[in-house]
Amino acid sequence: MPNDNLLSLSEITKIIISEFIDSPDLLVIEEKTGNSSVIIGISSIEKDDIAQIIGRNGSMITAIKKILERIAHKRGLRCTVYVVD
Repeated sequence: MPNDNLLSLSEITKIIISEFIDSPDLLVIEEKTGNSSVIIGISSIEKDDIAQIIGRNGSMITAIKKILERIAHKRGLRCTVYVVD
């Protein structure tokens, strides 16, 4: 049973990433929702922000993906996250 008070996965993504990049106003989060899946696309005009989002050896984006996948799973959804550079 969906809860209308919950933030969308794209809103959660924006909140998390905006806290540690230099230009949060240039951050673009796209969300495509299907029957039981969500695809989150992350992009920014600033290349330094993309580097911060990915992190050393992909550690930051891996952590973000795990958080979003867990939230999606709890909501009965599958979640795919990708970065557009």
